[in-house]
Amino acid sequence: MLKEISLLTTKKIDQCSDQLYENQSISNHLMVQRDEFLNYYIKSQILAMALVKDRARNTQMQAWGRWFDKRRAMNKLDLMREIRDAAYLHANLKAREAELTKKNSELKNENLELKVFRDDAAVVR
Repeated sequence: MLKEISLLTTKKIDQCSDQLYENQSISNHLMVQRDEFLNYYIKSQILAMALVKDRARNTQMQAWGRWFDKRRAMNKLDLMREIRDAAYLHANLKAREAELTKKNSELKNENLELKVFRDDAAVVR
């Protein structure tokens, strides 16, 4: 009887030992999986931050591009206005030049007439 109890106890101890070994193996496997999943999570967070940074940079570059386009359009508009103003100034100067040329020829004719009168007055004396 003691022998049977001893055998039973030994058998149960062996079963418990096997169960403990299996549980330890499962626990080790779960810890390895946990560590892998934690590493995956950390890597995904790093990638997510890189994506956010990349999108922020992309948005910033788009904003700079739009600003440069608007600025270029404004500069073009300013230059067109300056060209228009210069054309008006040029036209006004041409008109003033024609007016002064006309007045100059009138004054030249008057000077010729006055010279004739002066010459005639010199002869009369």
